[in-house]
Amino acid sequence: MGKVLVVYGASSSIGSMAVQLATAAGVSVIGVASSKNHNFVRSCGAIEAIDYKAPDFVASVVDAVKQCGDSLVGIFDAIAEKDTYAHDVAMFDKLGGGRLATSHKPPEGLPENVKATFMFGIGEHSFPVWEGFVTQALEQGKLKCLPKPVVVGTGLEGLPGALEKCKAGVSAQKLVVEL
Repeated sequence: MGKVLVVYGASSSIGSMAVQLATAAGVSVIGVASSKNHNFVRSCGAIEAIDYKAPDFVASVVDAVKQCGDSLVGIFDAIAEKDTYAHDVAMFDKLGGGRLATSHKPPEGLPENVKATFMFGIGEHSFPVWEGFVTQALEQGKLKCLPKPVVVGTGLEGLPGALEKCKAGVSAQKLVVEL
């Protein structure tokens, strides 16, 4: 039996890389993203894309995990905010618990059956993946730097505008300020 991973924020820079890495490792991915980004999420390798704006999306994710018939690896929350953590906990409640990996410090007070881990860039545990796989996979085109970068300014004076664009909301884009 295979493995399944839920990636919340699958159209983000971090989420799209998580989808690609999990898929390359043979894990089936259910991506959570807005419906306008579903084709992008599937192009990264997700077998299913679910709209987080749908009123019943938590139930849809749980159903998708169960329909896979695979073993749940866990949920990777690339957004890692109060609301997304609440949705993660709701999913785990219906799935019987599991592992939550986050792109920011995990919340306190998680249920006993949810074990959380903070994933941060390159460290002792992730370095072998980057050194042994990611670099070569990028060079060979097996992994792609996604989403495609959008240059929004130049120099340090471009940073305030880029931050404003981030605050306004970024979807399936990687904002870049050239220095």
